[in-house]
Amino acid sequence: QIEASGLGLDRKDVSGKSDPFFVVTARQQQQGVAGSVNSTNSGMVKLYRSEVISKSLNPAWVPFVLSVNSIGSIDAPFSIHVYDFDRDAGHDLIGSIVGLTLRDVMLGPFRFGLINPKKKGRVGYSTSGAFVLNTITELNVVPPPPTLSTAYKLKCAVAKLDKK
Repeated sequence: QIEASGLGLDRKDVSGKSDPFFVVTARQQQQGVAGSVNSTNSGMVKLYRSEVISKSLNPAWVPFVLSVNSIGSIDAPFSIHVYDFDRDAGHDLIGSIVGLTLRDVMLGPFRFGLINPKKKGRVGYSTSGAFVLNTITELNVVPPPPTLSTAYKLKCAVAKLDKK
């Protein structure tokens, strides 16, 4: 279970605030169904989307769970993208963290700078705020029992039946 917050996020609304939410994505692990709700054209899969926190530059989101199975492995990279919610669905990217792994964040808490690719390289730009992993708690989830692989050998015979 992960408790996350934002710190000093960029102002995206005319009110001088933002309505931030975040999305966790990872590379698609297996062939998915074309046009599925969670897949995009780039081969990325949405693993989680947070709630929107209205008018805040320092949001504290509801804790969420990110499982090793959903990502693929403890070393599989995933990304976090923070957006400003807009009612017209044209959400504005505040910034992203790309290439994180669960191994990277297991020893948290950590603060990661959010980078907006449109601003990267501008004079004086360093980050668009921070994404903070406040606490990371390992959940004791009981794994499902292993499935047994059972094979059967079948002997078949074909015979013609006489009509009487």
